[in-house]
Amino acid sequence: MRRLSGLRRRGSEETLPPYREYERSIKSVDLPEPPEYKEVETKLLPGRMNGYYKWMSLGTILIGPTKEDIHYTVKDSLLGNLLSVLLKEGDNGRIIAKIVGPQSNYKPKKFRVELEEYNDVTIAPLNTGIFTSPTNATYTFSLGKETFEWRPSRGREVRELGGKLSHGWKLVRLGCLDEATGGNRQERKPGYSSDGMEIVALFAFSAYLNFSKAFSFRFMGPVGSLGKRGELVAFTSAMQLRFLQQRAYMSSSASTSSAGAGCAAVSC
Repeated sequence: MRRLSGLRRRGSEETLPPYREYERSIKSVDLPEPPEYKEVETKLLPGRMNGYYKWMSLGTILIGPTKEDIHYTVKDSLLGNLLSVLLKEGDNGRIIAKIVGPQSNYKPKKFRVELEEYNDVTIAPLNTGIFTSPTNATYTFSLGKETFEWRPSRGREVRELGGKLSHGWKLVRLGCLDEATGGNRQERKPGYSSDGMEIVALFAFSAYLNFSKAFSFRFMGPVGSLGKRGELVAFTSAMQLRFLQQRAYMSSSASTSSAGAGCAAVSC
């Protein structure tokens, strides 16, 4: 019988040669550290919040740091031009803010945030061109002497908040220009926009309709907090943007389904 090459005889047993270990040189790779954002001390709302759809209802979102710790509820009133969004304490508590104004799936419209304990604030779209929809427009509002903008974004901060396939908006404070902190995504300082504006809030959601988690939201900013009124305006207006996005998605899906059904009926 032919013996396998390399086998050694030990007594009456054939054994393999001793195992030799080889050292492999592993090159170290310097990975970029994740950005560190300063936690903002909020006055009223939690600094970080997530939205979770209530069971069997895309028009009701439960809000809190976790699914087990719900602080607020936001509802799409489905009343069209009369009333859009209601922000309530807990699941069935008092209404503390609401959105009023005309709604459209095709053209951005201004709307008003009505607050229970503070003056109302009007949110207006900056760009209303033919190719601008409610879901990709920039919206602006003022708080006292300061002006803010909700800017649509798929940038680093939004993806870090909501996940790789997320998009959303970032709220920037226009009065805090720092050109040294701006620039492209690889160069600019975390927490600032490309034009050097301070980012004071982030709002992110999945690019696809997620029937469990509706969004992620966080306040941020190295300069200072927004105060109670500012927090309510920022968060409630973000909820309006979320429902605008959701309505547009549902409308698009319905149109696609109708077109497919019509094509099938005439044997396209």
